[in-house]
Amino acid sequence: MTTGHRRTGILIALLAGLALTAASNVAHADKKKALAAYNEGEKQYNLGNFIQAAEKYKEAYNEWPDGAFLFNVGQAYRMASDCKNSVFFYKRFLSVAKNIDPKLQKETADRIAELEKACDPSKPPDVGPHPGEGDKPGDGDKPGDGDKPAGDKPAGDKPGDGGPHPGEGDQPGERDKPGPGDKPGPDVAVNDDDDDDDMVDDDDDDDDDLGIVERSASPWLISIGASGGAAVVGIGSLKVPVQLGLGMTAGYPLPVGDKLLLDLGAFFGYTPVPWDNGSGEAGTASLISTLANIGATYADTPKIGVRANLGLGALHVARLSMGNVFTVGGRATDAPATMFNLRLGISADYALTDSVLVRVTPFGFSYSPAGSAIFDPDISSFTRIEFLLGMAYRM
Repeated sequence: MTTGHRRTGILIALLAGLALTAASNVAHADKKKALAAYNEGEKQYNLGNFIQAAEKYKEAYNEWPDGAFLFNVGQAYRMASDCKNSVFFYKRFLSVAKNIDPKLQKETADRIAELEKACDPSKPPDVGPHPGEGDKPGDGDKPGDGDKPAGDKPAGDKPGDGGPHPGEGDQPGERDKPGPGDKPGPDVAVNDDDDDDDMVDDDDDDDDDLGIVERSASPWLISIGASGGAAVVGIGSLKVPVQLGLGMTAGYPLPVGDKLLLDLGAFFGYTPVPWDNGSGEAGTASLISTLANIGATYADTPKIGVRANLGLGALHVARLSMGNVFTVGGRATDAPATMFNLRLGISADYALTDSVLVRVTPFGFSYSPAGSAIFDPDISSFTRIEFLLGMAYRM
């Protein structure tokens, strides 16, 4: 089995382990921190910063003591040509990890033996006392075809010997592809004895299903949501049928702890309001909300969250043409009439991934006092009650 295949299988194992241990809030938090440190270690490893990668893998082990991380530490030190530490952490992996796959156990033991031999400072250089068969007379300083080159490098340092350096022909970052003579070995080991001992080499796959509040990689920078549905409009004594309601949010997602996510930004709403004055004149006014908005989402499970929104700003009543039923005498206005607007909303979010959400808003309420003298005295306020369904995307 290649490293890439094993890494994919390990990812599936970890996700199952995460789902089964979600009931323990403290343990869940520790595992999330461990995974974040592990992902940073992967990034440093892929950049060739092996010492930094080893430190991050050790940080992950401190947060969640799974033996698989010790294998990663050994791998990173091996790539950094640090024989002593590489051997130490490989041995700790074999000692600490549970239910290791026999093939992986043998590969690791073989690796330890090769490294111990390669980095033994007491080993004399392998230099033959006689010239090789292909030497010319008098050229005793030039090795012949059969001679081994003199030098102080341990055998394990040669590409393909399983020593601290990647195999010959490896490309930068291609640690899954062994060079000539390299034994294929995974970069992450897995303990599959129970739910809590399975950790993962995440490689290029984002941990996309951590859910509403959690994210394994870098924090979100922006959240955008769009919804549509039905709006019941109240404007004084006017009778307005159920209308289309549209809403859009944009903000900055800010996790607060493991279960609460704040969303600081803006809300934009639109509802058309058709009118007919009974004298043959008709039209459609527009109710447009522009609000500063704060959303707070509480996620008791990784996938489902309850969200509350509070918006404060302005309602703009636009497209008030001559003969309308809103202004005194049906006068037209050159610009939208603007007034204070308060909006409250309750939503439920379901995380398809940590970036894509389905959002249902069973209740949204908007209130604006008429305030302006241009409106008919019978109109004291504008209200909307909304039921919306939509999507949100965070990046």
